[in-house]
Amino acid sequence: MQTGDDVKAKALVDEVNAMTMQHEMAGRDMLAYGRTQFAARCAIERRQWAEAARLPLVPTHDPEVTAITLYARAIGSARTGDAAGARRHAPAVRGAAGDPGQGPNAY
Repeated sequence: MQTGDDVKAKALVDEVNAMTMQHEMAGRDMLAYGRTQFAARCAIERRQWAEAARLPLVPTHDPEVTAITLYARAIGSARTGDAAGARRHAPAVRGAAGDPGQGPNAY
């Protein structure tokens, strides 16, 4: 993505999306994480703001994974001039991600 090769970046996203769930790691849905973060990074690093603003949510039980998509949507909305969209997604990021100092994964 950072080299500007959109074809290879898209191929990587497609490869991750074609993978099937093998197992969870420490109770985390790593496939959903991969699908989410690759799609978000691909859109944001290529400055495809409209694409980022409409990223679909990947089904998962991990709220932190959902927060990645909502974060990308908020950035994409803001960068396309959709202030209402950015305001709508921004609080959802905090709600989905929760407080990083609380819970089983606190740090």
